[in-house]
Amino acid sequence: MHDLRPLYRTPEGLASAMAAYEAALTRLRVPFEALTVPTRFGETHVLTAGPREAPAVVMPHGWNGNATGWWPQINTLAASLRLYAPDTIGQAGRSAPARPPRRGPAYGQWLIDVLDALRLEKASLVGGSGGAWLILKLAEVAPDRIERAVLLSPAGFVPPRLGFLLRAAWMGMLRPDDTTPLRYARLASPPPLRVDEAEVRLGAPALLHLKPQLSPPTLSDRALRCLRAPTMVLVGEHEAIFPPQAVLGRARRTLTNLVHAEIIPMAGHNLSYEQPAIVNQRILGFVLA
Repeated sequence: MHDLRPLYRTPEGLASAMAAYEAALTRLRVPFEALTVPTRFGETHVLTAGPREAPAVVMPHGWNGNATGWWPQINTLAASLRLYAPDTIGQAGRSAPARPPRRGPAYGQWLIDVLDALRLEKASLVGGSGGAWLILKLAEVAPDRIERAVLLSPAGFVPPRLGFLLRAAWMGMLRPDDTTPLRYARLASPPPLRVDEAEVRLGAPALLHLKPQLSPPTLSDRALRCLRAPTMVLVGEHEAIFPPQAVLGRARRTLTNLVHAEIIPMAGHNLSYEQPAIVNQRILGFVLA
């Protein structure tokens, strides 16, 4: 196990976050394995499930989160796909604490190393929010490694809404207290959406104790055009962080192989567990097309 203390405000906070990670694993209802693979930035922890001979799908998670957040997808998609969910380095999982520059090739290089270590010459990738941005960074340095790409509530296309950032700062994201996780969840999933309070409790230790990493920056048109693989973009109807129509508009203008773009009803930023049945159906149909 890496020394993750530099990522957290206190040793007690680290312990709380790791206990929450272990508790989150109990949401997985299918057989899974935890792997540790080498990369140039340090070891990366990967959750894997599904038949070994099935099509491979690598699933980068959202920013400042970890791979356990993919439980609604793993529990369903592992019946038909070989899933690999890495904990992003420097974030709230069990991978190395390295935080390379967000600008430049580093995060794309990290994903190349993950694919190499998993012996995947090519794979489909599914990413949410900052995880979608990681797919775009991989496309900048190794577009041919991407079989198909599914981008959920993707960062990188448009800047976050200023009003969202101001409200998040006002409610204590910079200096969080015990009320912050639920308040932030309600900000990201506004009415009429219902917040999953169990999910909030599992994610609370990371939000409270992790030293947050700055959000992924918006990418240039040139960078976005590097993604040449068939691509699907899904955005929630009530997406609070990125304006949905603006995201889809820029995706249509810049992605050279955009196959499907859709606004998912009754979903916000966390559509992977707000509307898992729809999201899982779209992923499965697209990857196996």
